[in-house]
Amino acid sequence: MSAISTPTLPLVAVWASAFAYAVARLLLLGFRRRGSLAHDLISGTDWKVWISYAKLGAAASEPGLPASVQIHATRICSARKVKYWISVAPWITTGTGLFLGQTWAGHFHMIGMGHKDDSHDIRTHVPYIYAWTFVFCSFLGICTWHRQFRLWHGYLITIISLALCYQVLWEADSYIIYLARSRSITLVRVFFAITCTNVPFESVISLAETTVGIWVASNMKSTSQFKEYPQEPANDLVAECASSFLCVLISYSLDRTYQADALTITKCKASKQVETSAKSLLSMMCDVILDVGPDLCLTLASPQLATLLFKRSSTSCLAGSDFMSLVMAEDQEQLRNNLLHQSQKVQLLSAGMQDSDGGTVRFRIFHAPYSDLDDSPRHLLGLCEQGLEEATQRSWAAPFL
Repeated sequence: MSAISTPTLPLVAVWASAFAYAVARLLLLGFRRRGSLAHDLISGTDWKVWISYAKLGAAASEPGLPASVQIHATRICSARKVKYWISVAPWITTGTGLFLGQTWAGHFHMIGMGHKDDSHDIRTHVPYIYAWTFVFCSFLGICTWHRQFRLWHGYLITIISLALCYQVLWEADSYIIYLARSRSITLVRVFFAITCTNVPFESVISLAETTVGIWVASNMKSTSQFKEYPQEPANDLVAECASSFLCVLISYSLDRTYQADALTITKCKASKQVETSAKSLLSMMCDVILDVGPDLCLTLASPQLATLLFKRSSTSCLAGSDFMSLVMAEDQEQLRNNLLHQSQKVQLLSAGMQDSDGGTVRFRIFHAPYSDLDDSPRHLLGLCEQGLEEATQRSWAAPFL
């Protein structure tokens, strides 16, 4: 099949889609219509699309989480996707630059040698060179202006790159070349599925690619070059649908992984902030702050408690020891029941501990339960010595008597 100099229907159709995409993006930036389906598709917040429209349960975010936590997790997820684009940009820029340099150098070398072979004429590879030039310029822009790069820039690069790939596929002049370019386009689609990781966007793009791919294949088979390689239309349909399903599956899996990681990081930060706030409040009222695990063992060293109980102080004193072994025998059962069976409530407890001299020290215990990252129960205990507490209260009240 002879090379077609004018843009073909697939190229025009997908370029029109890219233009419509850019216009929609500009309109949404102007009106700030956040929360709509179109805005979610374009801005890359496929998280909200699944919650609001798909209703798939497992694909949605965890119920009961504050909106601020979900928004922060979405931002982390988007930042990770942008970081991936930026990380692959130098490698793709280098590879495409070397390829283009080799192509142009070979072309001018053949001209200098006086050869006029059409296979080395750069004009016969215009769509191919055009596609690689666009990819080179796009990823060079990401390397140069990576601070201004946004996900929707990547979506535009994806649309235009795939349009150029199908233009190159349309220019195939034999069935063997057609098959080779078709398989190469499948690899390109997988790459962009990994970089985009936007399920609604990838679904729409895959549907368009399947339609265009089948249309190109059916038109190719009507030419004389393809009659000697018959292939059933059903095979083309199965191949295109399989490629589309693979791309959507990869995009969905990576997107869910990114969201789960972002949600874990956000919950970790929120839990750490709550823990820090609770410790700050307890430090103002209590003499000792203890962090106790689900087995009621101290997870951190507590030299303050060792000092109050007249025990030898060291860098690892009491760390890993059983907290209940420090409590008087008559108070152990009640304190254990309060910590384990009512661990979801903030409590004010009381217990006695025996010091190294055999004396008894009574403590008022503030109990604040919380969950670790693996959802195991933890206990934050603030101990205030009752004798010191009463003496402090009397010293405060003395000036007013």
